[in-house]
Amino acid sequence: MGISDERYAQTGKQFGYDQPIYVQFWDYLTGVLQGDLGNSFVTKRPVFDEFLYAGPRDAFELSRVGDDSLAMRRLAFRRWGDCRR
Repeated sequence: MGISDERYAQTGKQFGYDQPIYVQFWDYLTGVLQGDLGNSFVTKRPVFDEFLYAGPRDAFELSRVGDDSLAMRRLAFRRWGDCRR
């Protein structure tokens, strides 16, 4: 079992594996700098769009973790200050 040589070559060409490594890297780097992170293997959508979809929810969760962490540090310093009196 496996894939045929023809399909293997077609897939390699599709992903640019037939190019030298420095050409592959240059294409990747210029794409990333232009905001092109490629397509997701799972959803087949652009990765940048996936980040935008997940971003606000994750940013909110991160801000909540940051707020909770700040509150815990303030409480700890207040308790530490009370012990030093």
